[in-house]
Amino acid sequence: MAKVTTYSLKRDGDKQLTKNFKVREFRCKDGSDTILICQETVNILQAIRDYFGKPVHITSGYRTASYNASPKVGGAKNSQHVKGTAADIKVEGVPSWSVAGYVEKEHPIHGIGLYSTWVHVDSRGYRVLWKDSGTNVKGSFFIGDNYKLYKAPEPAKQEDDDMMTDKEIYEAVQRHAKTMNVPEWAKKSFQEAIDAGITDGSDPCALIPRYQAAIMALRAMKKAEE
Repeated sequence: MAKVTTYSLKRDGDKQLTKNFKVREFRCKDGSDTILICQETVNILQAIRDYFGKPVHITSGYRTASYNASPKVGGAKNSQHVKGTAADIKVEGVPSWSVAGYVEKEHPIHGIGLYSTWVHVDSRGYRVLWKDSGTNVKGSFFIGDNYKLYKAPEPAKQEDDDMMTDKEIYEAVQRHAKTMNVPEWAKKSFQEAIDAGITDGSDPCALIPRYQAAIMALRAMKKAEE
């Protein structure tokens, strides 16, 4: 079993254990000040939070022996909750079987309980799997890689605002070119080219691809030969 640390709700309640979990989230529901927490269990919960990208709600963390034995809970005498190594959790928008499948695949040497709406995770130091019937499961939950069906989608990659694609650069230049006029010194020759049928005169300052330039040059050569 991994190391367990004793905390005080009053003194340490707001202490950050990992990026998304604080000491107070593991407190006993009877309101007692003492909280036993196994950091390895917290690390597994953080890994679950990171993988699914959804909030993880701890429905039961540490339990005092008296609270665990109360009719309200009816926990096992040797419960990992009493030892401070366990947490019962729900992940927003993710079915319990997917959460259990992830823990089984990625953190196999632990206690994992699969229930209809929540999952038990503990760091007892050896592998035990069971379902809500209370009966141990031999071998596996047989979920396999199906747990991946509920992984949060990766956030869309944000393009650097200062970067433009070749297409964006071309379109920006073309938009600018359409606002430009033929300079005075070129107007006469440009009109002669229009009259000769070398160009139609539209968008006179726009960029043109090489094939269009080649066609215009060929037209000019034919005109010269007439």
